[in-house]
Amino acid sequence: MGRTVSPRVPGSLGGVRQRVRLGSRRRGRGTMDMAEEDRREQVLQALPQAEETLKELDEAGKKLAEALAGKMVQMEARYSRANRGTEELLRISSDAAEAVREVCVQSDEQSSKILVEMDLLEHELGRLEHVAEKVQSLHKLTKALEAVADSL
Repeated sequence: MGRTVSPRVPGSLGGVRQRVRLGSRRRGRGTMDMAEEDRREQVLQALPQAEETLKELDEAGKKLAEALAGKMVQMEARYSRANRGTEELLRISSDAAEAVREVCVQSDEQSSKILVEMDLLEHELGRLEHVAEKVQSLHKLTKALEAVADSL
């Protein structure tokens, strides 16, 4: 396995980084070179700390899950209250709409009755006008008869 190093390699330009192969080429792929062995040792040394960090993360995750569950319960309770409030508003709105419908029906009935009564009154007024014309004609006739009677 190659690693980037800064050795003075013959034929190189001073501090130019080059990939070089560490360890013996004769050993073959099945054996570890020193760099791999160092990395393995570092990983093994870091393993207890990683396990401790994993436990801490697990505990933090559990606490977060509990907090989220509590928030979900709160949100469900709010939703439930809001839903009940909405249902109550819908019921009130429906009752109000029914009351408005009743008032409209009653208003229509009253309007119809008033229109019928107006038609009857118009008819009566027409009859009264006709009677008034007859009375006026009779009055003129009476005046004419009185004038004729006075001249006799």
